[in-house]
Amino acid sequence: MLTFENVCKSFENGAATASRMVLNNVSFTLKPGLSAAIVGPSGVGKSTLLNLASALLKPDAGKICFEGKDIFSFSEHELNNYRNRSIGIVFQQHLLFPQLTLLDNVLLPVLAQQKITQVHRNRAIELIDLVGLSLVINNYPTTLSGGECQRAALARAVINNPKLILADEPTGALDEMNAGIVSNLLLEVQRTDGAALLVVTHNQQLAAKMSRQLVLSHGCIK
Repeated sequence: MLTFENVCKSFENGAATASRMVLNNVSFTLKPGLSAAIVGPSGVGKSTLLNLASALLKPDAGKICFEGKDIFSFSEHELNNYRNRSIGIVFQQHLLFPQLTLLDNVLLPVLAQQKITQVHRNRAIELIDLVGLSLVINNYPTTLSGGECQRAALARAVINNPKLILADEPTGALDEMNAGIVSNLLLEVQRTDGAALLVVTHNQQLAAKMSRQLVLSHGCIK
């Protein structure tokens, strides 16, 4: 499903001439239907790794392959389809649009690619029910709690039936109770859809629920 092959990534170190290596020959494979957590202290490059997987950043060296094909060999059209249809991203902050209802927020990724049909609406309604928000489906984000907004963001991330779910600290902004709810829902949605799941997290309880735990330290996966 997703393979990193000797991936390296560095960034310019301010005014200094030397660059700072963030990822150094990182290699791992995530198979379809399985889950993995990337864990490690702040600043080691966990979010950078997810940005590379979502093709928001390009590696300095190495290959990142999705279903056996280097994502950076994609045409612009293929790359847009990859980002919008093949992957779903859950961020630490829910990033819902306050002027849209919960239902319309969940449907946004569909609108980016095509006209919204009743099939899409039915899928959105099913997902909203799955994350326990049916009673507030027509509410605006400003009337919802942080936990409810993050559950809505999860539904939005999988509206297009992605084969790969990427989650960047999905429970980082939540209290312990809501973090547990979102963790369980994330895995439930992943298993229901048969998607692969890659999570960056400081939450050891969430990491322990994944099929694998990968420790990122000094730019390398252990």
